[in-house]
Amino acid sequence: MARQLARRSGLRCLSVDYGRAPEHPFPTPVQDCLAAIRWAAAEGRELGIDPARLVIAGDSAGANLALATCLALRDGGEPLPRGAALIYGAFSADEDTPSQRENGGGAYLISTAEMRWYWDHYVPEPDRKGDVLAAPLTADLRGLPPLFVAAAEFDPLRSDSERLRAALEAAGAVVEYRLWRGMSHACLNLMGWVDAMGPEADRIGAFLRGVATLD
Repeated sequence: MARQLARRSGLRCLSVDYGRAPEHPFPTPVQDCLAAIRWAAAEGRELGIDPARLVIAGDSAGANLALATCLALRDGGEPLPRGAALIYGAFSADEDTPSQRENGGGAYLISTAEMRWYWDHYVPEPDRKGDVLAAPLTADLRGLPPLFVAAAEFDPLRSDSERLRAALEAAGAVVEYRLWRGMSHACLNLMGWVDAMGPEADRIGAFLRGVATLD
């Protein structure tokens, strides 16, 4: 996916690994992402990267981390990326959503039970599941850069993206939203097999290129 986003956006792409639960629970993954974007801002010129034109993208758990990274930078008074692409993200631990009820039985790649397992490992302390950097849907969303938010129709996480879109619009954010009809979680990985996903990957690339190069 990183290779395709680089090709379709025309931008240089750093694909960042991060510590993962259960060995590295919250907040370590967010801290790793913050360290990566700070490094790119400080050292990116050596790789031909303009530190004033950074963008960030992530899918699923990566979308959660991309949004949390933007929030942490904003709250710390640090420079924000020019924009972020958030692809079928998990933005809260809420299981009582329309898409969880419709699609969470396990027929569409991930289930509500699996998401509970992931959340319990990512945030093992129950009282921290509402931390805004763990569940960014609960955060104050004002002052963020332009965001591209995409959801898949048959994804248990679809409601997270729908609620995020509504909250962003209420906060006055610039948001481009796409609902991928007939698709399930992780469908962007099928861009070479499902014809509809190639143009959607192009849309993400165009968004990232647009915000990165906007003067």
